Amino acid sequence: MKMTKKAITLSLGLVVMGSATFAQSLADAKKAIDAEQYQKATSMLKALVKSSAKAENFYSLGDVYLQRDYIDSARAAFTQGVTADAKNPLNYVGLGHADLIGNNAASAKTNFDKAIEVASKKDYTPYLYIGKSYLALDKPDFAAALPNLQKADELDDKDKDPETFLALGDYFALQRKNSEALQNYMRALSINQTLQRATVQIGRMYKESRAFADAETELKNVTAADANYGPAYRELAELYMQWANQEPQNFAAKAAEALTSYKKYLELTDNSYESRLRYAQFL
Repeated sequence: MKMTKKAITLSLGLVVMGSATFAQSLADAKKAIDAEQYQKATSMLKALVKSSAKAENFYSLGDVYLQRDYIDSARAAFTQGVTADAKNPLNYVGLGHADLIGNNAASAKTNFDKAIEVASKKDYTPYLYIGKSYLALDKPDFAAALPNLQKADELDDKDKDPETFLALGDYFALQRKNSEALQNYMRALSINQTLQRATVQIGRMYKESRAFADAETELKNVTAADANYGPAYRELAELYMQWANQEPQNFAAKAAEALTSYKKYLELTDNSYESRLRYAQFL
């Protein structure tokens, strides 16, 4: 099961309205990434790095390039981010992530160590993103991911960031340890009830346990809250097709729902080759 992968708060600027607009733009780009609208996110982030050469903007651009498998473009963005702010740890993490994808573990460690070195001792974010980098690999390195995620949880001792628990949920879900995953997804939702990906992951786990009705409830809760959140429709499509195969007497109706849901997913996301291929398999 491949998880789809990865919010940075901006400080106040001189002009409050201008700062709020900029912060919202970065938040919108990150929301687009989460919704698997990678082309849209890339365009937004390219505009952001031109208007404001902030390390966070370069990191987010590099991150979306990694998710689109544009490794060289990701490296270029992360390198620009280091140039923009050599004391920001995120772009070193990004470079390390690119190194992992390129099977250069030694260089990855150097970059990860640099990220930790330049961060403050109480900053949990480099550990969080290092852990996520190990999980995002085609073959996740669970042994390397866990200590980093645990350190992030330790440093974020007031549990302010739901992303830590979302990542821990992914750590367990990728190993099909659903009880532990559910606990962490629920903790993430207790911090931010609008974290749609956590609910989608819970729905996916119900589907894998063949609790189809419960899975449908979770996923439809997401589409009711945000009708444009594409990943929920993809999981609904997968749910209905599995449900159809388990109940031959209802195959036609459930298969039709699967097709409708996947078509909606394609409409809301990048309509990638992989997604279109999977849709063709539903036909």
